[in-house]
Amino acid sequence: KDLLVDAKRRDFTFNALYLSLDGRLFDPLNAYPDVISRKIKSIGKIEYKIIEDHSRILRYFRFYAQFFKDNANSKELDVCFKNIGLLKKLSAERLRLEILKLFSVINSNKIIEIFIQGGVFEALSLKVKPSSLLPVINSIQQNNNLSISDDFRFAMAIKDDLNRGEYEVILEKFDFNKSSKKFILNVLAFDKIHIEDL
Repeated sequence: KDLLVDAKRRDFTFNALYLSLDGRLFDPLNAYPDVISRKIKSIGKIEYKIIEDHSRILRYFRFYAQFFKDNANSKELDVCFKNIGLLKKLSAERLRLEILKLFSVINSNKIIEIFIQGGVFEALSLKVKPSSLLPVINSIQQNNNLSISDDFRFAMAIKDDLNRGEYEVILEKFDFNKSSKKFILNVLAFDKIHIEDL
């Protein structure tokens, strides 16, 4: 009933734009300049926003890599890094959904680099190497207009020299269903996946 009240409840300024059925844009927080300059900015103090919903930490990183290049507020990024321990409080399902969204970002190499530097993967008990095939997979998808499953992306992100039992622990932690687990474990069972074969 009140756009301003609703807008203040949002996480980031670019998520506080409204479009009427007749095509009029409403911008109660003057967020449009942030969209034009590709800035990601929290509505209010990000400390409060991520305490309210811990998944906003992952959302911040995802939007940063996907849309906003290097125009993130360094203080807000630091707050997200300092509070990654809060991610352990998220339900396994919520964590899985947010991670899969992150891995679907075309610019996922940036995500991986940021997460390794900030210890995010370590906090999530995920082993993802800088040499992960995930960026290659996402690039192939974009360049060839292919449909690639979230499960396959996840497998490419975590593929390492782990044994089946170690992979099963990871998949259990993220609450993958039975068919997804089977598919991911089958992909991970391949000894070698070469970039030139993809």
